[in-house]
Amino acid sequence: MAALSEIIPCPSSVLALETVAAGRAVHFLQELNLHGSILEGDSESSISAIKNQCFHHLDVGHMIKDIMSSVGSFQYFSFSHTRQQGNALAFA
Repeated sequence: MAALSEIIPCPSSVLALETVAAGRAVHFLQELNLHGSILEGDSESSISAIKNQCFHHLDVGHMIKDIMSSVGSFQYFSFSHTRQQGNALAFA
């Protein structure tokens, strides 16, 4: 088991913040030399943008491109939206 905590500079939007966090999670998996994961997030717009590979999105397109490039080396990966109520541990 591993945990990651770091300060992220204030991005331009919540969507950008959640996408930065997802990208950092993917890079953390690579640092741990893991070969795949199920990434869960409570931001439906961010998870949807990543799953649909919205590279054209002005704020986060370049981040999504980086995320998809990084997960391309994984044996398996999945992005899943989790409602805040179902993610109570993160908000404790």
